[in-house]
Amino acid sequence: MRFSLLLFVILRIHLEIYGQNFKSNFYPEEISNTTIIIKANLTTDKNGSTSNTQLNAFLRETNGELKAVFPQHRVEKSAKGAFDLSNIYQITYPYPTDAITLSKQISNMPNVIYAEPMILPRLCFTPSDSLISRQYQLEIIKAFQAWDIEKGDSNIVIGITDTGADLDHPDLVNKIAYNYDDPINGIDDDADGYIDNYFGWDTGDNDNDPSSGFTSHGDNVAGLAAAETNNGIGIAGTGFNCKFLPIKIENNTGQLTGAYQAIVYAADQGVDIINCSWGSYSASNFGNDIINYATNKGSLVICGAGNDGRNAKFYPAAYENAMAIGMTDSFDVIRSNSNYGYHIDLLAVGQGMITTAMNANYSYNGGTSMASPLVSGAAALVKSHYPQFTPLQIAEHLRNTADDISVRQTSEYIEKIGGGRLNMFAAVKNPLQPGVRTSIISILDGNDSAFVAGDTLRLTFKFINYLAPGSNFTAELSSPSNSIRILKKSYSIGALNTLEEKNNLNDPFLVVINNRGKSKELIEFKISVKANNYVRNSWFETTINVDYINFNHNDITTTLTSNGRIGYSNLSRGEGKGFVYKNSPALYEGSLMVGNFNSISDGFRGENNQTSEDFTNEETVKKIIPQKANHEFQGIFSAENNPDFEIQHKSYFYTNISNQNFVIHAYKIVALAELNNYYAGVLIDWDIMDYSKNKCEYDATNNLAYSYSTENNSPYLGIQLLSQNQATPFAIDNVAGGGSGGVDVSSGFSKSEKYTVLSNYNPIAGNVGIEGNDILSSLSYGPFSLTKDSSLVVAFAISAADSLTELRSLSEEIKTIYIRDRLDQFTVNRTPPKTYSFQSKVFPNPSKGLVTIEITLENDGEIEVIMHNSLGQEVLTIQQSGYYDYNAITFDSNNFGQGVYFLTIKADGKEKLHKIVLR
Repeated sequence: MRFSLLLFVILRIHLEIYGQNFKSNFYPEEISNTTIIIKANLTTDKNGSTSNTQLNAFLRETNGELKAVFPQHRVEKSAKGAFDLSNIYQITYPYPTDAITLSKQISNMPNVIYAEPMILPRLCFTPSDSLISRQYQLEIIKAFQAWDIEKGDSNIVIGITDTGADLDHPDLVNKIAYNYDDPINGIDDDADGYIDNYFGWDTGDNDNDPSSGFTSHGDNVAGLAAAETNNGIGIAGTGFNCKFLPIKIENNTGQLTGAYQAIVYAADQGVDIINCSWGSYSASNFGNDIINYATNKGSLVICGAGNDGRNAKFYPAAYENAMAIGMTDSFDVIRSNSNYGYHIDLLAVGQGMITTAMNANYSYNGGTSMASPLVSGAAALVKSHYPQFTPLQIAEHLRNTADDISVRQTSEYIEKIGGGRLNMFAAVKNPLQPGVRTSIISILDGNDSAFVAGDTLRLTFKFINYLAPGSNFTAELSSPSNSIRILKKSYSIGALNTLEEKNNLNDPFLVVINNRGKSKELIEFKISVKANNYVRNSWFETTINVDYINFNHNDITTTLTSNGRIGYSNLSRGEGKGFVYKNSPALYEGSLMVGNFNSISDGFRGENNQTSEDFTNEETVKKIIPQKANHEFQGIFSAENNPDFEIQHKSYFYTNISNQNFVIHAYKIVALAELNNYYAGVLIDWDIMDYSKNKCEYDATNNLAYSYSTENNSPYLGIQLLSQNQATPFAIDNVAGGGSGGVDVSSGFSKSEKYTVLSNYNPIAGNVGIEGNDILSSLSYGPFSLTKDSSLVVAFAISAADSLTELRSLSEEIKTIYIRDRLDQFTVNRTPPKTYSFQSKVFPNPSKGLVTIEITLENDGEIEVIMHNSLGQEVLTIQQSGYYDYNAITFDSNNFGQGVYFLTIKADGKEKLHKIVLR
């Protein structure tokens, strides 16, 4: 009981990814607070010092210890590219840390490819809920018929990455893939970097003992996939003659710290199938790298999809090159606690199955943890039957030969259960069909990659046929969303031979975003690849109407936001580019701050290092037709914690001066009530080159607070007040104790401290260390007072140059431009809500095949379409929810005879009648 409670506390973890970029959308309860994973191009010496001086300083300051995750690895190359795990490291701490914040700091360092907290997966199993006939699942998945054709090859090995296995279990002992080249003698006989890995390996504790740990979970999984069959005792594994390799992933406290390392170990040992009955709701670059590495090495990774009954991605199952396995009951109905979604590949039985357990016992278990090894054993059988198959060919064949059980499911699971339920007999008997996988290349809008209303998106994909050749392949794009309109929906792929790849780069799908889209709406797209009787659907997603714009201009890249932040709309989710000068990131965090002694509004980190969320988007930032600068953007935001004002925001970029690397942010503070003794300022946490060697100083002549690194060739970054003659700088030493100025933000940043920063003068920071230290820079104006309905513009330039002389010269030019173009005179008006009248259009007309009905509505409501033939008989009725703005309904006219028909469209309390001719 002691361990059961401990396991629940430690492993109850949930994480998730943003799209395919694996940005830091981590659930805090599922990340390690003592370990960070980084991928970086650097070298290390025997003392642990690296070639990255900034990282060295960071490790010294934070007391972190760096070591290679895969010290035995070197760059591996294949026909499909290079997979280098030798540049993946972990940083460990002897105490809990803010791993997300530290990861972000590391990711901004030179030559760092990514940095992210280490994810701690959990086992995906649920307690058995019934005791039913022993191994009833073998009948359902047609294992007995499959074994009549294929009993498996003992040279095919299934890697069981789990909690270990009972190495002496009578039903497992003869099925272990022993490493006879490295017997137990204290010597690494086979020179693979692992001493005495005769039975397998324990990646959790890094030793050669993969025997059962705290639970029988690993034993349960191993038995279902690989228990000895036809031996007169116990149970039968679906892999029949195929062997298994036990790899224990939990450490001595029950945490699954060796999970992804186990996948690498299995792949390096030449394992054909790798079973992962564990995971989390967090994706990561690290995890994706590992799955791709294993796939390229020839291992198919098969994973439980999770047992929370959620339409959610669970990793590693949801990575593109892994197989995600959901579970059914004995009646081919998906279990209510099985995760589901468009990413699911296959279902298998996962309800109360008897299997092997520790101490030579047997027990019942269920869940996607137990469904996954059924598929792993079947995959090993397919590999035995088709030894030339690559991992993804095995996966496609299992999908192709699954039983379609969609008719037994409720509507919420439609198209979200993969190919269907595993059929082992079909997998070794049925002839090969095509197996086309679709993967996304890009979704582009031709400008800022911030997809908003009016943008036309260009979607390009690649199509790879992994199995039998086919001809006349077509791809069709569709979406259930009413927030977009598909202009070009089909692409002719043509013939595809086995392992042939094609793409539509020169003929992209075209999609227009409608005005009715919601803010940060996730749009799902379906690509249907068809040829003769073959159909394969794949789903993709992207976010539209984001509330920020990434903008590249000359030598700078930055992000314009709708919430008062500078450089990042949301730091923890990676929404934004920061402020990058000549490809070198320089900004960690930035925000406008407005308020007085009683109330400060901002979007900067606050107490307990939690980000303030004071500003609310009222008018999303957008690019407008420029009136004064070369590029102009505008938006409106208000302060949720202070209803007395709102802020109109404009940003300006110029190209027609000698040095154009700056952006002007002008903020018009509109008083909705009387404002007394207010301040407004910009606060930026600069991380220039080695952030621990930064300094901040002030040029009063130009109202310029500038920051730089004491390293050679450091750029200079500036904050300049343009709208008034007198600025108040406040430079902060971001070190324990606070350094000069008396503000210590190392453990949190209170509202009272922010008021101190806005209202007091402290021009210099960075002198705590000889070479500088981590610094923050603030520049403000105030105090000022406003009567109700009056306004004040406070404008700042954020600029960059190669030297202080150049930065000062640039600052003088910026001031001249600001005055010359009168950039303090502007108004941002709210966009009035667009109104629509009820309209409808039917095309093509005459028609044969797919008919589209486009409908615009004044209000949300129900739409009803009724079609009558020329005799007045009702032949078709369609009802669906409608939304103001654009709606589309389609139907196949081939289901009706040729002739004249009449369509009645009812919505908004009105009716419209269309005559249509069907050929």
